[in-house]
Amino acid sequence: QSRNGGWYENNCGRDDPVFYMEDSFATPEMAEVEESHMDHDDHESVDHEGQESASTASKLQDDDTVTEDSYTTNNQVQGVDEADFVKSDGKHVFTAYGDVIFVWDALDPKKGLSITRMPYNDTKEDCPYFGPMYDDDAHVDVMEESEEDTLPIREPLTEEVMTTNVVSPEAAASTPGSPGRNRKTMMIADSMMIPCYKPKPQILSFLLRGSRLTAIVSEQSSNYFRAEAETSTLYDYQELTIKVYDAENVPLDGSPLNLLGEKKIKGNYHDARSIDNHGIVITTSNVNTDSFTSELYRWRPQYCGLNSTAYEALAKETALNETESFMEKMVKDLDVELDGNCDSIFQVASIQSGDSKEVYDSNLLGEYRKEETHNVAVCVHKSCQQPLSPHCNFLPGNFVRVLSFDLDMSTNQLTNDFTTSSSGTFAPGWPDSIYVSQGFAGVVNVGHAYDPSTNRWKESTFVSAFDITGSTPKPFAIARAPGRPLNKFATDLYDGHLRIATTTFDWSNTDSTTVNQIFVFQLPAEDQGREMKMLGATEHLGKKNERITAVRFRGDRAYVVTFEQIDPFIVVDMGNHSEPKVIGELEIPGFSQYLHWIQLEGKSFMLGLGRQDEDIKIGLFDISDEKKPLQSAFHLEKQASSSAGSDSLAFRYLPNSQLLIIPKREWTWTAEGNFDGFVVYSINATHITPVHESKLCS
Repeated sequence: QSRNGGWYENNCGRDDPVFYMEDSFATPEMAEVEESHMDHDDHESVDHEGQESASTASKLQDDDTVTEDSYTTNNQVQGVDEADFVKSDGKHVFTAYGDVIFVWDALDPKKGLSITRMPYNDTKEDCPYFGPMYDDDAHVDVMEESEEDTLPIREPLTEEVMTTNVVSPEAAASTPGSPGRNRKTMMIADSMMIPCYKPKPQILSFLLRGSRLTAIVSEQSSNYFRAEAETSTLYDYQELTIKVYDAENVPLDGSPLNLLGEKKIKGNYHDARSIDNHGIVITTSNVNTDSFTSELYRWRPQYCGLNSTAYEALAKETALNETESFMEKMVKDLDVELDGNCDSIFQVASIQSGDSKEVYDSNLLGEYRKEETHNVAVCVHKSCQQPLSPHCNFLPGNFVRVLSFDLDMSTNQLTNDFTTSSSGTFAPGWPDSIYVSQGFAGVVNVGHAYDPSTNRWKESTFVSAFDITGSTPKPFAIARAPGRPLNKFATDLYDGHLRIATTTFDWSNTDSTTVNQIFVFQLPAEDQGREMKMLGATEHLGKKNERITAVRFRGDRAYVVTFEQIDPFIVVDMGNHSEPKVIGELEIPGFSQYLHWIQLEGKSFMLGLGRQDEDIKIGLFDISDEKKPLQSAFHLEKQASSSAGSDSLAFRYLPNSQLLIIPKREWTWTAEGNFDGFVVYSINATHITPVHESKLCS
């Protein structure tokens, strides 16, 4: 703190998370990892016969240490780098901590730090309520005495009497309940000002390429709760900024990184990837349907005194009059690259109205009303004439953007002309995960679709596919599958086919409350429309009532773990896209949450990390004989947990050294027995052995 000019005391408020920086660092040299003294009574390492291994099992020894550098991200797809808030290029380590970027030398952290704090403007400009202000020196509350400092009170406006012209006032007064009766209305101010508290910025993730560090930074949107949001067709709770820093010339004297360029982008952050010099950022915006439908509600003053028939006629006329202006405003709010055609946007094709007697025909992204409808064709852009798919009966819940930019653009471009390109699609449901491979980006949403056979809404997975081979992403296909995916590993692209593993929950089914399946979709050719055709699906995977807890695709194989009481490890042959089928299965205690393919002694294995009762379980599955998979080794960490089970970016395997590194947290009834840090395990075909652990400072 003193070495870096008192940055903590001067800049951190009382609501900041505390960051402790000591005069010296206890981090060991990368090339000098020393085995710690571990109490093996609390660990269990078992070979393929289930017998406890001897205490003399192989460990890291000074005379047989394998030198291996490993600092890249544990990515799902080879060649596609995933965003993370910890990155390294082998020279420096870049970390995000709240609104601060910390950087240190990867080999010798004692050399110092670079500290970059995000700008924070906490002024209460244009805010009707300032709230308590803090004196930084005395740390006492100070109230500014001003008329503007008082929270406004909602007061009714002047009473008005509205009389319709359907019948005469005399007839209306003599006929209670008639459509022409007098009605007094109490009008209340629509908007209510609230205190304008603005939290500090937050660094959400990094992308690192060569000498450039790209940070995605979020601030709370200043108009999220304001009246301006009511008139916008899209609204966001975040204000996002892409910031690009010099990652090569890093000062280690406490000074910040050199900012090369920045650009604000629209939407709420979802995720980011990079492929070579191609940066991809995916955001979502909420669709504000109220800005269109607010004037259609029955309780609006203009409908007072009208009967149902008159109300419907006036509401339809109002909707028709507002449709074109609503769509024109939406196009402006989308902020995508239209380029005079429809290639960059999935079109809202129609808005429909009618009574409750319509017959429903299931549609991919909505329920299409076949009878007694009043279709209103809406074009979102003058040059957009071919609808992708109708979004009927409702407007979709959010708009998904895929934004791309050049990670290698010149410093002059970053400073003066930071160029990005974006496209998007309307999607039902809410954001779940993304899958990105070479030339392909799939954005996965989870929502509900109507099933006319059961007259029920069922949970469904919606996938919006984008072509990212060019400088501007292009949406080109959509798909829907029953159920919901577990995580990003439940989606995969192989041989022009998209595979999705989902679990469908049905709590009313007395036989089994779950159905676990893998669905296979074919990407459409240019002349085959926009919808991905479902070619095949597996039967239910696992036992009754079990759900998917881990899944990993590898080529024409899928490896699935389901769980309720035991852990079935399932091998699925995906070679025939129309008929995926189970070819091998193993039942063992516990379950895996994450699967990682490795190779030992020329044989293929799946390394699984999960749980068994209250313990961490690390299991090694021999899949060299896919019809008869077996667990060749496992290890339990008693009464412990690891975030790597649900966060694959916290999982690191070193293939040359055959070492696994994961975080571990262990709580006991005594302070001496608690542990919070990381553990290194030696992996071979028959044993999993802890060989080193490092406890974090507390």
